[in-house]
Amino acid sequence: MASGLDASWRAPVALGALFTGLAQAWREWRRPPLALAWAHDGLWLADPQGRVRHIRRPRLREQGPLLCLSGRDARGHHWRAAWWPDTLPRPLRRRLRLLSCVSPRSVIHLPSMAA
Repeated sequence: MASGLDASWRAPVALGALFTGLAQAWREWRRPPLALAWAHDGLWLADPQGRVRHIRRPRLREQGPLLCLSGRDARGHHWRAAWWPDTLPRPLRRRLRLLSCVSPRSVIHLPSMAA
């Protein structure tokens, strides 16, 4: 409402932004969870339908309170996910926080978690 738009456009644009945000929040709320597994050759992603994708060179970034994980699958498609780290178990949350705070300006490549 405090933009430089003409007064007749402010309310409709604000309502459009509100409804768009609500629709995106609803879609994210309904999205099924994903399973991630680190291996020696990268990250494996499994969705609830049973499809498994290999994510090469996964990168972890901290953006404010969110952790963002990204990479490319075997076909070259870009994949990314962002989440609140508080939804993870404490040991994994601590490990991810330590990885992400090494340098907040740089991209962190996740090491292999294989023994």
